[in-house]
Amino acid sequence: MKLLAIGNSLAENPLTYFRDCFPPALHEKVHVSYATIGGCTLERHANLAKFTGEHKSHKTYQNEFGGVAWPGSKGRIGNLQDVLQMEEWDFITLNQGSILAPRRESWEPWLGQLNALISRFAPKARIFLNMTWAYRDDAPYLVENGLTGDSMYSLLRGNYLHFAEKYQYGVIPTGEAIQRYRRSRAPRFEFPDPAFDYMHAKYPHVPIQKNDLSIGWYWQVNDSPTGIPQLVLDPNHLTVAGCYLAGCTWFGALGCGNPEHIAFVPSGLDQRLATELRKLASDVTRSR
Repeated sequence: MKLLAIGNSLAENPLTYFRDCFPPALHEKVHVSYATIGGCTLERHANLAKFTGEHKSHKTYQNEFGGVAWPGSKGRIGNLQDVLQMEEWDFITLNQGSILAPRRESWEPWLGQLNALISRFAPKARIFLNMTWAYRDDAPYLVENGLTGDSMYSLLRGNYLHFAEKYQYGVIPTGEAIQRYRRSRAPRFEFPDPAFDYMHAKYPHVPIQKNDLSIGWYWQVNDSPTGIPQLVLDPNHLTVAGCYLAGCTWFGALGCGNPEHIAFVPSGLDQRLATELRKLASDVTRSR
């Protein structure tokens, strides 16, 4: 199996445990490569591809040809034209940047340009859209754009399904799996935590963040601009449990097997929760 993910960190999160979902004897037969840049949009990927089509010496992506490579492992050694031709890909995935995913006008003409490039250089690959997920309910982005977690999800889901139908792509329902988890929890994640003083927080205390899969609030120490611990919020990138659910969802959506039969569980993840996440991934992918 040869898979190429074109996107950003929202493709990297689901692939954290993807290979581990296969039996160990098959790990060497599962080749995953990345054409990813943090926060990258379809427009940026398309424009970079246009530039490198004219300036072939420029290399855009950090990618190890022919094998598994985490972003940043080998320096910039490939442009999109290179990467598309480096293997006979079985699957290629695409996703929009998280901020722009709810805005339909942000998708074109860039997705069409990338589609044409893939059709030219990797015509045998099956293309899937990796449906991204909504920001957590406490994300400032939601308030600033007049959205809620539910309305953001509704908009981005509609866009992924619309463009999948337009281009006859498959869909990996990552965002749907995460949304189902969030809305099935009792009690649901709530913001703000009434017992937490956000304005005068003291290390190492953080708000209550139960029943969600986003990293959420954490203390930045080494990367703090001043060296003084700083409480910061990541309302989008996934925890270990979130990455596991996303990986199981990719496993099911790409036809690799029933996620309920996956034996692997990440270190430190509760076994009962892992079983629940595998069942959820199975239900989401079988219902499509």
